[in-house]
Amino acid sequence: MAVLRVITAYAYSEPNGVQRVLRAGDLVDAKDPGVKGKPAEWFETVEANVERTTIRQEVKAAPVEPVEPTAGEERLANANALAEAARDEANADQAARDEAETQPEPEPEPAKRGPGRPRKHR
Repeated sequence: MAVLRVITAYAYSEPNGVQRVLRAGDLVDAKDPGVKGKPAEWFETVEANVERTTIRQEVKAAPVEPVEPTAGEERLANANALAEAARDEANADQAARDEAETQPEPEPEPAKRGPGRPRKHR
């Protein structure tokens, strides 16, 4: 008896007319009529799921590197540092826009008359 884990949710009608919904994460027997004839990509074996989960747990249990790098050691930027740099840049851009908005607009230059129209004196 092989047990499968549903990856993609779907619904089907059983031969007696009952509607059945299989959700992602549900466990079903490989001989279940709702499994037969469905794409294999919709399922995975329970063993594959356990193996993947075990690998995730091993990665989470990996030792954490120290906060301060040693002299000459290079570090990759982490997500928090990248997010903080992006926020700082956005704040600097907003400050520049605010500064530009608070400065008074220059006075418009008076319109110049063309050479073809003499000036009227009163």
